[in-house]
Amino acid sequence: MRRPGELRQLATVKGLPLLREAALAVGPPGGFTLLTRSAVPPGSGLGGSSAMAVAVLRALSVAAEKPLPRAEILPIARDIEAKVIRVPTGQQDHYGAAYGGLNAIRYGPGEIDGERIPIDLRQLGRRLVVAIVGKSRLSATTNWRMVRALVDRDSEVRSRFVEIARAGRDMREALLGRDFAAAAAAMESEYASRRKLVPGVETKAMARVHAAALDAGALAGKVCGAGGGGAMAFLVPPSKKAAVTRAVAARGAAPLRFSPAREGLLE
Repeated sequence: MRRPGELRQLATVKGLPLLREAALAVGPPGGFTLLTRSAVPPGSGLGGSSAMAVAVLRALSVAAEKPLPRAEILPIARDIEAKVIRVPTGQQDHYGAAYGGLNAIRYGPGEIDGERIPIDLRQLGRRLVVAIVGKSRLSATTNWRMVRALVDRDSEVRSRFVEIARAGRDMREALLGRDFAAAAAAMESEYASRRKLVPGVETKAMARVHAAALDAGALAGKVCGAGGGGAMAFLVPPSKKAAVTRAVAARGAAPLRFSPAREGLLE
């Protein structure tokens, strides 16, 4: 993104809103050229926009000679993304991009606390299959419907959120204990509750891919992000990874090549 002159001129730029807001928030006052690249499909539910926001905020703050530490980048990234998509957001995707690794995240009053789970990420990577299922979608609408139902005291939605939170705690305990069978049970429990939150979380295509993965030997699977398309992740025995990858591809999904990142932003 190129722009001459003063920073305030960016306020009238209509394209690339996330990059625009990041530049307005922390960019250097003089002209600059910003080039970005991402291999994450838009709307995949993999946190691509959050990772982009975190990286760009760090780069621009360094260019402005006022480098922001990771803890200060998180709320800025959250707020500019909420401004762009026009619904509230969390910080979990931003936290993962900033710190890397495998973390259990807790929200407290005025803070977010991340607990690093000590695990061999290469071993974890051998147990995961991630694939794009169907057309990408904008997660903001689905997420807001969930939050709106919760705020409106929909008793069924509230009970589903309680179940999802319990599954998250169970997943933490399972991974701390290197108990992948228990981790699979937590993942399946989470997905069983999440797909009942609001209509459209699980599409027919996603249901078919999920069933095919389990038939091929996957231990569990779930939607990434809000659902309605985008990516799904599957926990598999290492010996079944190739078979599960072929099975989801045969159902029209597009498996992704990836490896878990140990580091996030470098400070």
